[in-house]
Amino acid sequence: MSVESLPSIPATYKLPDGIDGDAFYDLHTGPLGSYQMTITEADVERWCDIHEDAAPWRAEPGAEPGAPPYIGYYACMNALAPIRYFGNTGRPNYGPGGLARYWAEFHAPLPVGVSLQVTGRVTDKYTRRGLGYTDWEVDITHEGRLLQRNGRAWATSLPPEEQERWPEREGRPRPPEAPEDAETLGPLVYVTSQRHIDDLEGPGEHNNHTDVEAAREMGLRGPRAQGELSFALLARLMTERFGAGFAHSGSLDIRLIGEVQAGDTQTGHGAVVERRDDGSEVCRVWAENQMGQLVTVGTATHAGSPA
Repeated sequence: MSVESLPSIPATYKLPDGIDGDAFYDLHTGPLGSYQMTITEADVERWCDIHEDAAPWRAEPGAEPGAPPYIGYYACMNALAPIRYFGNTGRPNYGPGGLARYWAEFHAPLPVGVSLQVTGRVTDKYTRRGLGYTDWEVDITHEGRLLQRNGRAWATSLPPEEQERWPEREGRPRPPEAPEDAETLGPLVYVTSQRHIDDLEGPGEHNNHTDVEAAREMGLRGPRAQGELSFALLARLMTERFGAGFAHSGSLDIRLIGEVQAGDTQTGHGAVVERRDDGSEVCRVWAENQMGQLVTVGTATHAGSPA
């Protein structure tokens, strides 16, 4: 099947139509669909504006313009079609839930203005500490070449009888701690404004990200920022230091451990924790809010400079 014959999904917006879903109850281990999408120059300009990045976007000075690596966010969500949002499905809410982990491998630049193939799969369902988790991922390819693989784990509150039906998984290893003499990255500051949150959701969206009352009904002090905004901040931090070695050949894996609300200031930090013989490095990356509280923590890698 050619890419052109696949159904199209938006690159940087939600599906125009669809249903509310529940990640744990409505997703099942196995393949998702295959789709085509095209990242436009307007998509790149909008994404850079949301994330306070430079446009035209370049992985490093002198490089060809392209798309920032964090622009793959909606590809991974839209591959769940016909689900377009994890909203109120009528099931009881037994506790917390939401995006828990967001990760990506960057294998090559994401080109602008060409048709890309997006193929998804649900990889695992399990429980941990009373929550249900659903893991899924997508490959973004062009003419058979893997450009990016990204995925996420979504936490869902479950009643006790449902928890008993699923395997209990141990937590993933904690990101490595940085030694006192580690080379540091940052700080990089980002004000998580309501405008940025609204623009990321897209026009006409009313949910706990964009609507004050909807957020307060969930017990939040205000609209909640999308985890993507933390992911992109740390991707910018790595790109500013390591350029294409990160944006085209690295990886980023974060855990969202604290709420970020509209108006909060996130500050990204990093530290090199391992240097490998091939020139690549492993970094601990994290973001704190304006009160110094840790809201996001993870691991990033870059490929190093070519010989």
